[in-house]
Amino acid sequence: MENAGLITYRDSLLLLEDEPGLAERSAPLEVVAHELAHQWYGNLVTMAWWDDLWLNEAFASWMASYVMMELYPELNFKDRIIQEGAFGADASPTVKPVKKVVRSQPDVMDGLGLNYSKGESILQMIESLIGTENFRKGVQAYMKKHAWGNTQADDLWAALDEVSDFNLSKMMKGYLEQPGYPLLDIDGDGTIAQKRFHLAGADVKEQTWAVPLNISYKKNGKIHREIVFVDKKSTRLPQLAEAEWVFPNDNATGYFRWSIPAAQMDNLLADLDVLNNREKKNVLYNMQALLNGGEAGIDSVMKVLNAMAADDDPVVIRASVGTLAGFLYLVNDDNEAQFAELLNEKYMPLLEKLTLTQSDDDDESVIRLRTQLYSLLGRHSDNAELVKKSKALAEQYLADTGSMPNGIARTALNVTTMGPDADPAWFDRIMKVFADSKLPNVKNTLLYSMGYEDPAMIDKLLDLALTDNVTPANTILMLASVTRNLDDQTPYYAWLSDNAEAVLEKMPDYHVSRMPEFIATTCDADNLALAIEFYGPIKDQHEGMARSYDIMMDESNQCLRLKETYQSKFDAFLNGL
Repeated sequence: MENAGLITYRDSLLLLEDEPGLAERSAPLEVVAHELAHQWYGNLVTMAWWDDLWLNEAFASWMASYVMMELYPELNFKDRIIQEGAFGADASPTVKPVKKVVRSQPDVMDGLGLNYSKGESILQMIESLIGTENFRKGVQAYMKKHAWGNTQADDLWAALDEVSDFNLSKMMKGYLEQPGYPLLDIDGDGTIAQKRFHLAGADVKEQTWAVPLNISYKKNGKIHREIVFVDKKSTRLPQLAEAEWVFPNDNATGYFRWSIPAAQMDNLLADLDVLNNREKKNVLYNMQALLNGGEAGIDSVMKVLNAMAADDDPVVIRASVGTLAGFLYLVNDDNEAQFAELLNEKYMPLLEKLTLTQSDDDDESVIRLRTQLYSLLGRHSDNAELVKKSKALAEQYLADTGSMPNGIARTALNVTTMGPDADPAWFDRIMKVFADSKLPNVKNTLLYSMGYEDPAMIDKLLDLALTDNVTPANTILMLASVTRNLDDQTPYYAWLSDNAEAVLEKMPDYHVSRMPEFIATTCDADNLALAIEFYGPIKDQHEGMARSYDIMMDESNQCLRLKETYQSKFDAFLNGL
């Protein structure tokens, strides 16, 4: 917390191993940079009211990213696309604008994350449009004029308008004072039509934005680049007519989704070498979003995914692994064998090449790729040899918790304790090491990695939530770590019903109010019925829970609609391999 003169942190951010690895250092360094930035953005200049909370959080996040890129280039912050952390929540039909009416504490917390992610994305987009030097001048003028005072968003826009050649404030208000973001459909004749992006089947209010496009296109064998502005439902740019391909998001700084004709996408995939890592990731993430919006098919996504998986850079390969994991909601008892076959054939060779042992020469992108790939394959490849290796790694970690990164240990412990035949004896062994451990991150790895599915073991895990082994702030994490392993959450809700009073009394009010969306959002109709049965009668008894319940219902029903739309097509894709 960014108290002036007394910044406070979670112990898990500060109490690390003597020589933490790259991955272990990343989050603590970023949080420290963020909280220090608040001494200027939040303390020196403070928002006048909570409807402009983004002025504090977006600037602190933006500055932290800048610090990380400049001081710690080995952590690859330059390849991170902040927008992807906002697009999911901002696509909901029930989402509220970043700048919204705030009358109570739940109003502040509603969509809190968008103040950080969407807010930073907008600042990043502004900087890319007017240039770093002009952006710096505008921000410096804003800070000097309002030092030791309070501000509103209009104060920032006034300062930035002074260093911009266009009406920046009018453009940016569209992103912060209305919810959502645009989808730009670019036709082969250069016509760009915009509408509000939404997930398939969702009903949203139509909106338009003034959209800045930092656009590249290839025509007659030559690549052209220019900045254009689209502010109408339909705009024609003749220069794009008959282009071989169009990429409208140079360096992936735009806050929008986009689509181009299939033939152009094929040409762009053939020219991937002209894109940087951020742009390649944007092509993939954007195509997955089009699928979720009902604007593309599974085959189209898989074509892009396979192209990215064949890239030489682990940053891009990791994006493909993450995108593949995005289809897990469609993996079920009927197709899990085919999905495992896909993993073993296409991705297991890569994990074997990387190995499960971290080298001193591994850079951050390789470390994160290994961790993500192992997590996916460990849980879903049904590979006996990998299970055997996981048990050996679990044994090694319990003998010496400093012998491997916590990310690898988490999957090893999870694989070892999941499935109907998991040995209950591992629970006592893990808790013995937990009791003897001092470092918070080691304790968290041990406590939240167990994957038991047996009802008796589920009760033992959940009982831990009511002990001193789990802090009030981490109680919700303990509950979530159990539910994520359960296809059938009946045992969880049985325990929660029996222990509801104790759980609700222990947890902070904010976590109580957000339980439905944080824990109960599901893509299973039976589990959703259990959530409705539990939360329905109590949602109006806890301030803010009714809103969280609505979010749970919206996100769960959206996932169920996607499952109904794509299940048979996903099955057909797997069967066709």
